[in-house]
Amino acid sequence: MSTWLGWIWSTPFMTVKVIGRIHIEALRLWRRGAPLFRKPSAPRRESATGRGAIDAAPEQSA
Repeated sequence: MSTWLGWIWSTPFMTVKVIGRIHIEALRLWRRGAPLFRKPSAPRRESATGRGAIDAAPEQSA
């Protein structure tokens, strides 16, 4: 039973450990001068006017 309780107790801390390791590695890369790439902005989409693809349903043949 102590193994089960130990697992229940340690499981939430796994997430914290993983997030911490990711941030530590990011800090190491930043200190070494690794370039930072930002996420590009999403392309602009035109809105559908009138009967667009969303309004039109495919015809069902019987």
